[in-house]
Amino acid sequence: RVLGVLVLYLQEGHKRDEKEMDFLRAVANTLAGVIENKRTEEELKTDTSEIYALASSSNDLSAVTSNESLYDAVCDFAVRNFEMKMVSLCLFNKKTGEIKPVAYAGHEEDYLSSMKGICSKDPSVESPPRAAVNTKSSKIVNDMETDTSFAFLKEEALKRGYRSCMTTPLFDSEAEVIGVLGFYSSTPHF
Repeated sequence: RVLGVLVLYLQEGHKRDEKEMDFLRAVANTLAGVIENKRTEEELKTDTSEIYALASSSNDLSAVTSNESLYDAVCDFAVRNFEMKMVSLCLFNKKTGEIKPVAYAGHEEDYLSSMKGICSKDPSVESPPRAAVNTKSSKIVNDMETDTSFAFLKEEALKRGYRSCMTTPLFDSEAEVIGVLGFYSSTPHF
């Protein structure tokens, strides 16, 4: 696989010989090895920090004694470790169809309570949390400024600095949706 290009400028009339070509191949291979090692080192640093974050969260979450505290701890962990602007956890009531916010962390500023469409009992109201419940899959809005599926929430979201979001359903042991975890980022293209 190509990692880069080595450009060599030679004087006009220069004659290449096999020794010179072998030397240049050796230099290119050495540089490729250095590049690969550096990339691997960076990937390991990222993986290691993610593993430490998960281990830390596991310790934090195992010490929680109530559901409400657990919900708060999950949201707080995600904000701290994934650099989110805000994270919310909503529970879904299958009987009533309501999506009810129960916890959040980060920069919320009454966003969840002011956005009646998010928690609407009407399954036809399209919002990222509702889409996650209806489709039983994650909903990603890469740019809240331009995405039409987020139009009625756009102004309130942008006012709070949310540029992209991902909502993902939470399932019980029978694969029924019981809630939605929402991640709100200050940068577009989640």
